[in-house]
Amino acid sequence: MDELKKDFSYILDKVKVVKSGFGKKYLRLELNEDELVKFRRGLH
Repeated sequence: MDELKKDFSYILDKVKVVKSGFGKKYLRLELNEDELVKFRRGLH
């Protein structure tokens, strides 16, 4: 359970709020491909 909390916290730290050219805000997840694969494997 602690590992899951640690991973989730890490992912939330990588989320950034970005303002688009039209003024709407959206979220961007700044993970590289290796990090994404690691987290996907952890979920299976």
